[in-house]
Amino acid sequence: MAEDSSPQDDELHLPRTAVNKLIKEIVPHARIPNDTRDLLLSCCSEFIHLIASEASEISDREQRKTILPEHIIEALTVCQLGWYSRISDLMQRDLFIANAYPRAWGLLNMWRM
Repeated sequence: MAEDSSPQDDELHLPRTAVNKLIKEIVPHARIPNDTRDLLLSCCSEFIHLIASEASEISDREQRKTILPEHIIEALTVCQLGWYSRISDLMQRDLFIANAYPRAWGLLNMWRM
C-alpha cells in the first residue's frame, strides 16, 4: 500500500521543474537519469534548508525577525562555505548593474557569451 504524502512533504523540496530547467541550462547536452535528478533535487533542498536554518539562528541571536543577506553570508561561513560569499558579492553587483543600467546589462551579457 502506497503511503500518502502530505502537502508539507511537497513544500520541503524545490520544484522539480525548476531543478530540471537549471540542469538543462547548465549541462544542455548531458543525459541525466531520473534517479540522478532526484538525488540532485534532494541535495539542493538540503543545502537550502541547512543555510536557511543557520541564517535563521543568526537572525534570532541578533533579535531580528528578518533574515538579511548578511545572515546568509555568515551562515555560509559557519558551514565552512565562505567562498560562496565571493559569488554572492558578484551576484549582488550584477543585480545592481542590471537594475540601474538595463541597456548596459544587455550589452554586458552579449560580451559574456
